[in-house]
Amino acid sequence: MISYLKHPSTWQRTRLALSLAVLAAVPTAALAQQDTTAAPIELEPITVTATRTPQQVFNTANPVFVVDTAGIRRQTPNTAADLFRLLPGLDITGVGPNQIRPIIRGQRGQRILLLENGLRLNNARRQQDFGELPALVDVNEIDRVEVVRGPLSVLYGTDAIGGAVNLIKRTYPSAANEGVHGQVSFLASGRDDQVRPNGAISWRGGKVGVQASATYRNAQPYTAPGGTFGAITLPGETTVFDTGVQDESYLLGLGVDLSERHAVYGEATYYQARDAGFGRIDEALFGPGTPFIQILYPNQEVSRFTLGYDGKGLDWGIADRAGVKVYYGRNQRDLDFNVFVPFGPGAGLALTQDGFTDVKTAGARLEAMKVVGGRHLVTYGLDLFRDHSDNTLVSTTIFIGGGPPPSTDSTPSVPNATYRSAGAFVQGEFHLGDRFTTVLGLRGQEVRAKTRETPGLTEPQIESVDRTVVGSANLLFAVTRELNLIGAVGRGFRAPNIVELFFNGFTPEGQAFQQPNPDLEAETSVNVDVGFKWRRRNLYLEAFAYQNTIRNGIRIAATGDTTSSGFPVLQNVNVEQLRFRGVEVMAQVGLGAGFWVEGNYAHQSSKDVDDPANPVGDSYSDKVVGELSYRRPSGRFMLAYRIRHNGEQKDNVPAGSVIGPVLPAFTVHEVYGSLRLPDVARTRNTVSLTVRNLTNTLYAEFANTTGLFRPDPGRNVIVTWTTAF
Repeated sequence: MISYLKHPSTWQRTRLALSLAVLAAVPTAALAQQDTTAAPIELEPITVTATRTPQQVFNTANPVFVVDTAGIRRQTPNTAADLFRLLPGLDITGVGPNQIRPIIRGQRGQRILLLENGLRLNNARRQQDFGELPALVDVNEIDRVEVVRGPLSVLYGTDAIGGAVNLIKRTYPSAANEGVHGQVSFLASGRDDQVRPNGAISWRGGKVGVQASATYRNAQPYTAPGGTFGAITLPGETTVFDTGVQDESYLLGLGVDLSERHAVYGEATYYQARDAGFGRIDEALFGPGTPFIQILYPNQEVSRFTLGYDGKGLDWGIADRAGVKVYYGRNQRDLDFNVFVPFGPGAGLALTQDGFTDVKTAGARLEAMKVVGGRHLVTYGLDLFRDHSDNTLVSTTIFIGGGPPPSTDSTPSVPNATYRSAGAFVQGEFHLGDRFTTVLGLRGQEVRAKTRETPGLTEPQIESVDRTVVGSANLLFAVTRELNLIGAVGRGFRAPNIVELFFNGFTPEGQAFQQPNPDLEAETSVNVDVGFKWRRRNLYLEAFAYQNTIRNGIRIAATGDTTSSGFPVLQNVNVEQLRFRGVEVMAQVGLGAGFWVEGNYAHQSSKDVDDPANPVGDSYSDKVVGELSYRRPSGRFMLAYRIRHNGEQKDNVPAGSVIGPVLPAFTVHEVYGSLRLPDVARTRNTVSLTVRNLTNTLYAEFANTTGLFRPDPGRNVIVTWTTAF
């Protein structure tokens, strides 16, 4: 859970690590311990994502979540997206340790902007409902995760229409961490036979800091428990195929403090994943005539290089703080798509596709901040990026039991293309007296998508251009030192990407054929938030109500046609209005003697305003989460019990869902415990135990019930051991 309350003498300084186990290892995340005595408590989390200036979450005029290193460690996640299960207004889609992606307030895929240290990870070649993988950033390297609900297009441009997730890593060791520090750890998980050794090491000498880390993970396809979920009944423990992965991450960073005011740094990362899949269960469990559908990524390799400069205390006429970041990345992935549609005994259609995508991305961000009048902050800058996508595809069609002869086609479903974006922004934070803070922002942006010459395609090259201006206004009124009222209005913007504009082939689920639509217009949204944040000694409470209205929303719709083989034909279109409404409440209470109670509640509704019968949204209507924990004041021991309940969903269930017209409610339980052992030879050793899905319940997240049913794992025991020095 998120820790908003803490004793002033709590968090011991984290230490970045680096030490290589024989199998290669990682986490650059530090080993932070919390002293949770029942004394006066104060707000701790700091966010930089919402305003680009460090601020306490309590004093930020946005709905923001911050999960720090200790919070990440307590949940033993596979990726940062796993943290979303326990937070109000947030959900996940996907299964397994590699393929999970975030959902914010019913928005997912390209409507969520994924950032790494404030730089975009999204690329324009991802399928619109998928978005980029948080797994590209090793969870062990993450210092904290910041989630801003609502549009952040003013600061970050296209894609931040539903929210932004910033995965923040330590760039290099600070001056406070002189010498050599390191960490090695090992995770073992029972349900998927996962092993994950990792290690990290850092060195700081004078003005120079170096860090390196490595992680290796091997996980097998997990099993789901037997039981009934809606119209689905699993007779016993069932393998969810293609949910394993073998992946590895490496990081090398160097930083130099040129002076007290100027620093430069560089970082290189590499990630490779093999045999990661979309997830599926045996189609025979759905009855005769059910198609076989497999989506598998045999290999994905992502490399990324970043160079940066930070200046602070500059006292320049135009800036007191300035930063420049340039980056280059390459994302290569193979896709195997296999479908078999039975027509009857001994007859059917087999379709296989072997695809390859190579996306090269180059970008830069320049940003400056100036203090005006001694108390007002003006942040401004520009950013740009260019995605260069190359694609190949080989498709084979075989009719079994008669029909046309087998055929092979090497026409790619997405043409080679470039996707360029450039934008400029300015945001002012104005303190009007002692009680009012208002944040006003404005951005102008241009996005160009253009096809390039592509082997196998003869269509003329097409260019699509989107230009827009977006703005935001946030207000914080301090009623007392303990109570802040917040209102926010923001306009978001998302230009259609390469896939949405130019895709021409079978959909990822393999159940329909999608035509291109190069005339798509950009999505825009208007989001309104009202709420409050209240803290008092041992209590923190916040609540928000929101409405996000998306105009020209891009949705896939049936054209009414079918292919020669009988598949329905779909096409991306703009719809007039999609409306999302919700309420989010979160509370934390320190009971004393080391006991804490935390809980949250979220309700969400959504609809297509012009076609109310058309289901919209990717979340259950209601979610309740609670946690009771004991944290020994010395910080050596912690025990927590968590419960999550998702209410049934019947408003947004697509027709023909394999679950039935109503997605049933479910409740899952979890326990966690950690113990810090006595120090040995100047090393700190910690062991933890997590039991997920304690009652071995059959359930699935909302987005994993449409198209294909992909249940979550059964009861799973996870053990970790960490040694830091």
